Amino acid sequence: MFFGRFLIVETCCSPSSIKWKNIQYSELNRAVRSTLIWIMATIIVMLAFYGMVRFKDWNDELKAGAALDTNCPAEPFSVDIAFEDF
Repeated sequence: MFFGRFLIVETCCSPSSIKWKNIQYSELNRAVRSTLIWIMATIIVMLAFYGMVRFKDWNDELKAGAALDTNCPAEPFSVDIAFEDF
C-alpha cells in the first residue's frame, strides 16, 4: 500500500516508440490541431456532398431538356428505309 492505495503497475511503451521531437507540444496544442483537422475534414465532406447534389440537379435538367415529345410510328420502318434515311 502507498498512501492508503494499492499501486497498479502497467506496461509502459518503450522509449524508441516515443516521438521525441513532438514532446514539446502541449495537450492544448494537440487538441487545437486535432479540432482544426476535423473541422477541415467536415467542410470537405460537406462541399463534396453539395457538389454531388448540384451535379445531380444539372444532370436532371439536361435529361429533361433532351426529352423529345415525338410519338413513335404505329408500324415499324423497314431496314431499307432506315438506311436511306441515314
